[in-house]
Amino acid sequence: MEKGLVTIVVPVYNTEKYLNRCISSLVNQSYQNIEILLVDDGSTDKSGEICDAWGAKDSRVYVIHKENEGAGIARNLGIEKAKGEYICFFDSDDYISKRTIEEAYERAYKNRAEIIILGRYLVKKGKRPVPVAIHTNKDTYSGKEVCQTFLPDLIGPDVEKGIFTGLAIGPWVIYSTELLARAGWRYESERRVLSEDTYSQVGLYQEVQTVSIVRTPVYYYCSRPESLSWSVNRYSMYALNSFYDQMDELVTKCGYQKEVRKRLAYPYFSMVIAYLKIIVKFNMGGKGKKEFQAVIRDRKLQDILSKTNFRREKPARKIMLQMMKKKWWKICWLLVWVNIKKESDEKVR
Repeated sequence: MEKGLVTIVVPVYNTEKYLNRCISSLVNQSYQNIEILLVDDGSTDKSGEICDAWGAKDSRVYVIHKENEGAGIARNLGIEKAKGEYICFFDSDDYISKRTIEEAYERAYKNRAEIIILGRYLVKKGKRPVPVAIHTNKDTYSGKEVCQTFLPDLIGPDVEKGIFTGLAIGPWVIYSTELLARAGWRYESERRVLSEDTYSQVGLYQEVQTVSIVRTPVYYYCSRPESLSWSVNRYSMYALNSFYDQMDELVTKCGYQKEVRKRLAYPYFSMVIAYLKIIVKFNMGGKGKKEFQAVIRDRKLQDILSKTNFRREKPARKIMLQMMKKKWWKICWLLVWVNIKKESDEKVR
């Protein structure tokens, strides 16, 4: 480990349209003591060539070419090769502001933080980046409050009390490599867990002593139209229910409190709604409607809905969940269709 050095790991797979933007934002950081590990995960487009070009141009850029095994395994290879005191795993279709690493390192050094959460923008094609406000009571959490207060809010908002902090699990995180070494931590493969990022990060928090938040939006999280179609072959109610069960088992294994388990419903519902969106968008015929009904009537989904108090959820989502709970699938279909139509109209503008 080299003190002061920050390792940036970027798993790369078929993102040639966005890759130069991502890498350019990394090499032009105001904090220059960085190494950038580009892990080409068997790309079939020109992504590998783009990585090699940057590697030839900047001595801080290292390129690793490997067969396709998924982003989780690619990140793990980055952990093995990293030399930095801190490490981050950024997505190759996202980008960061010029002072991102500088602000994160200063915060880590000042607060002796093992994890730094970055403020973020949500970026949709053709629209201006929207900053995501973070409404936490503190900037830094230590000791027991990491798992008792911070972790539940990271997994999902308290929809029973109507408390929305703006925290979310994603790639906008910087870790102490000492923490990862102490925990023996690695990413789970997305070929075993549907949302490997969520699963892996939640498991790590049992080892975390201090986490700090950079409220200023510095990470540009890009929502791409291709993302939904990419998910078609991954999503199913079997996969979604397995994810919930795996998360539930993890929470038990880690000894987290009941509030953490309660919040698991939020990402689960989000993924179910995303799956319903996929069905409506790509299966408009009779087969799609049968599948849609089967999702709404799924026993595990209905069981979790019946145990969740979402009375102070945000209005649109609250209505959707209420209709799902009543099994009024036709109204759910209409709500999803309207949402897709709204997004399509916004793209045209």
